[in-house]
Amino acid sequence: MSSARFSCLATSLSVEAFNTEARYDFLTMGGTQYSGSSGPASGTYSGFINWNSDFSVVTSGWRLCRTDQELSAQSIPLSVTDCGGPNTVATLSGYSPTSVVQGQENFVNAWGTISEDVNGGTMNLNAAMTGFPWTNLGSISNHNICTPATLELRALGIWGGTIDFDGLACPVLMSQGEINLPIKLTLAASLPGGMLNTRADINGTSSNGKELLCAAVTTSR
Repeated sequence: MSSARFSCLATSLSVEAFNTEARYDFLTMGGTQYSGSSGPASGTYSGFINWNSDFSVVTSGWRLCRTDQELSAQSIPLSVTDCGGPNTVATLSGYSPTSVVQGQENFVNAWGTISEDVNGGTMNLNAAMTGFPWTNLGSISNHNICTPATLELRALGIWGGTIDFDGLACPVLMSQGEINLPIKLTLAASLPGGMLNTRADINGTSSNGKELLCAAVTTSR
């Protein structure tokens, strides 16, 4: 069983979609429980909106959009840290920017040095919420690290955004002096507080079997 809670005060909401597992997954608004294909009506709501799901059957979910005002973009602190060991081929030393904005594309780049040429390899990417409740947001396994990849961030029926990895510019030669880890991070314009505190772990293995890189990308408010 998983759950999420949102609060609102005289908030005008448009119900754009509603499809949950009947009798097991419930959205509660205005003191009324909704399940299956019969969702709430668009209107003005106050109090708590609760979502409860049992995980057993996955459907397309629901979508609520605020219509009473334009939501101001929120700036969220961002950090990229190197988590590799002494024998990891790449060592990250810097990144930019130090914050991202909801509702728009954010281009993030981390850079560092390599101890040998990189001709190829594989990548694992795992994203999760770091607060309570801890919830996985999505993962990619054994992806070609030299090619682009996209991971949708989704939890408890809520779409949170995407992480787009551009891929390394293989081959990356040690003589070039630098390796770049380019990422595009897009966060939904409106998110519950827990989904603003996330961590994405990126781990790479070189084609020769050596640990290529380890990076942790975190957002927190």
